[in-house]
Amino acid sequence: MEAQASYFEEHEPQAMGDSLVLSCYQLRIGLQQIHEAAQSGDEMDLRWAMARCETIAANLST
Repeated sequence: MEAQASYFEEHEPQAMGDSLVLSCYQLRIGLQQIHEAAQSGDEMDLRWAMARCETIAANLST
């Protein structure tokens, strides 16, 4: 995640001020977290990541 944030800061700094870009980036990270938590069997982290993604997605449609 840190490497991706550094990439955006270095190569696409204009995207950092775009709330839609940032929300989509957060959603992508959240989906990755869901995948990793499901694979590892970490139910608490899985539930948290799913709730976080639901919140982000709901805010995208407003």
